[in-house]
Amino acid sequence: MVTLRGELDRVLASRILRDAFMEMQPQAQNFVWFGWPSAIAMLGLSDLITLVKKAFDRGFIESCILEFDHFEQDLRRGIERLAEFWRPDDHEYTLFGDTIDELVGMVLLQ
Repeated sequence: MVTLRGELDRVLASRILRDAFMEMQPQAQNFVWFGWPSAIAMLGLSDLITLVKKAFDRGFIESCILEFDHFEQDLRRGIERLAEFWRPDDHEYTLFGDTIDELVGMVLLQ
């Protein structure tokens, strides 16, 4: 999100996501890995596709949560939207304020 908003350079974001492949823990199947390929796809970082494939091959990402072909579709969308600027009214990736207030609101909705 910070890269889409222009607050973090794309090259630096790509380097951070590349490094995360080797350093993110656990190096095993875990829900934390679901956000990693999603960020890569959203930013259209096609140079990291080999690492994403390795993460899938190593079983880090459960296929019932995300399949590699779905990642590829998301990546294509990310590449197609590279020229689009982030819109402040796009609430899909906005920051929220107070964490406790946000979580209480989620609990009350259930």
